[in-house]
Amino acid sequence: MTALNIGLELALLMVIGFFIRKIKLLPDNFESSVSKLILNVTLPCLIIRSLNIEFDPSQLLRLVNTVLVSVGTIIFLFLLGQFGYYICRRSSTGRIVRFGVMFSNYTFVGVPMIETLYGSSGLFIFTIFTLPVRLIYYISPQFLLRSKEARRRAGGSGSVKDRLKGIFSPPIVSVLVGLVIYFCGIKLPYFVSEVVRMVASVSSPLGMIVCGMILAQLDIKELLKSRRILYLVASRLVIAPLVELLVLMVLGLDTELIKVAVIYAGLPTASLLPTFALQYEDDPHSAVEGSVGVFLTTVLCIVTLPIWAAVVERVLG
Repeated sequence: MTALNIGLELALLMVIGFFIRKIKLLPDNFESSVSKLILNVTLPCLIIRSLNIEFDPSQLLRLVNTVLVSVGTIIFLFLLGQFGYYICRRSSTGRIVRFGVMFSNYTFVGVPMIETLYGSSGLFIFTIFTLPVRLIYYISPQFLLRSKEARRRAGGSGSVKDRLKGIFSPPIVSVLVGLVIYFCGIKLPYFVSEVVRMVASVSSPLGMIVCGMILAQLDIKELLKSRRILYLVASRLVIAPLVELLVLMVLGLDTELIKVAVIYAGLPTASLLPTFALQYEDDPHSAVEGSVGVFLTTVLCIVTLPIWAAVVERVLG
């Protein structure tokens, strides 16, 4: 029942954002500004809050396991996406499918889902879990979405400085700061901790509203023209979480880690996929296909995520 309520809450927040955009209550590109606020301010506060807990040496093995599972998940999702790339005959659609399968909306959908389901303990695991994902996410678009011809034409574009800027973004820096706070046992002053908590609390609802605003801009007719994107949808919402659950159960890992990993594997496609497609793909239609993938996985996850949350609770207890 809790999982169903979460799904309904996510849906309602997206509906609010959808109608805000449809009735033009706010200026054009407002969601872009809010996204920057979330990524650069509220999300870092949320990350620091999740790591602002008492250091427990017994958790070190758990942290190592979390990072290893995260890396293993990235490799698995890459292989799953690569299979889709070949199904789509190594086309621009295939590159969209591959990237969409590999990377999920771990910020706007993942954080509120994990926080509501598993509290601060689950959010702590999720924060560590997504650290390797964030590093690869900001580096890989130009390699995964550009054709070989486009990469040759681009030559030396994408300097080391630009790549470092992507890696050391505010969310990544906040993870590093949070880990220092955690491992060094630093106690934040009460007023600082409260401000961090208040700012962090708006991250999740704002993120879902932004998702709704983005979805409101899509042309629903395009859904009927992008059938190969269904592989992306099936991979993200069904195949990936199922394989993740079965493999991690066989490995006999920590129950809470398995739950977090399964929910992560079942998240919708990363919302920045259309943006990356516009920047790196030659085919203008790629951005539309990316938008369709984001739309379908985000809408359908309202049903699938609560189901997966219920399944892991039933299976793992």
